[in-house]
Amino acid sequence: MIDYHKPYSNEMILTRVCEKIKENPFEDPYALQEALVEAFKKLPLYRSIKHVHFLNSATSALEVMALALKLKPEDEVILPSFTHVSTANAFARVGAKLKFVDIEPESLNLDIHKVEAAITEQTKVIIPIHYGGVNHDFEALLKLSGDRGITLLEDASHCINSGYQEKGFGLYGAMGCLSFHHTKNITSGGHGGCLFVADDQLNEDCLEIMHHGTNQDAFAKGRIQHYRWQQLGSEFMMTPYQMRFLLEALPYVEAVTTRRKQIWNRYRDALAELNNTKKIKCPTGVTGNGHLFYVLLNTEAEKNRAIEWLGKKGIQIVTHYQPLHNSPMGLKLGYENTDLKITESVARRIIRLPIHAALTDAQQGLIIEQLLQLWG
Repeated sequence: MIDYHKPYSNEMILTRVCEKIKENPFEDPYALQEALVEAFKKLPLYRSIKHVHFLNSATSALEVMALALKLKPEDEVILPSFTHVSTANAFARVGAKLKFVDIEPESLNLDIHKVEAAITEQTKVIIPIHYGGVNHDFEALLKLSGDRGITLLEDASHCINSGYQEKGFGLYGAMGCLSFHHTKNITSGGHGGCLFVADDQLNEDCLEIMHHGTNQDAFAKGRIQHYRWQQLGSEFMMTPYQMRFLLEALPYVEAVTTRRKQIWNRYRDALAELNNTKKIKCPTGVTGNGHLFYVLLNTEAEKNRAIEWLGKKGIQIVTHYQPLHNSPMGLKLGYENTDLKITESVARRIIRLPIHAALTDAQQGLIIEQLLQLWG
């Protein structure tokens, strides 16, 4: 079986993690946090980091963002329906009003024109997801949110080592996050994420939220004698074991990105003729970080046939997000089948091809051969 994804690891990472845990099974999380901050700042896209915190998941980072903004029930959050449920859950849980907007058909990111049309006086937040580590219209979204005085957040879960104008996605908004889940380009041992915060005062608020709603961080750093309950919060921090794994994996992020981009480019080039003749639709532009390579079939029946065909050849093919607006929970919240036509169409027709650093040239060649045979 050719797997759709394999979490990135190697013998050196595993050996170093085991050695460090054996040396000190209870490493100081604050020392590990500082080491991770310094390691991140050595990566070209993250040199401008203001504040970064390492959490148990990107989901937790989104929940911290939502809590920190102190949103009211009438406050609107514009987001795609074509996203992981975590993006919506974080803001629904604090009582904000979700406003789902359709995606554009090329990048599968928020359609900037539909975002602009959806803005009202109650709009407080816009949160794009940078699908596959790419966002062609991000500059326009930055300008729109700035001109309208709306807080821009970034769900950059796909985006480790991907960005815009030499700066990583996740660093442009008031807050942003990356994911280190095992399905991402690198992992912190299975789960994990990080939160970027641009503002000093907002950062202090996030620190309290991440430490059970208390000022425990100030206490741990010796700034106060006792810590007390200040606001709502929870336990969001990454474990020392996750931190150690991520610290050992980070030096390989450039190599992993390079390899995944090679795979991505080979798919793009090999499928170009099928794309040009409209037998399929797939990305044709920049690679981002090579996080995923999608193909849109012309019909849902063709998608199902492709999954079945390739599965019989030992090739694992997966679909992606199902729309949130017309999901069971979306319907409970009062949303309906709306005019998010691109979102609904894409969800019915999308497949993703195997892409990971361990995928061999021969395996990819077999995948391409079968794709050409199926659609050629």
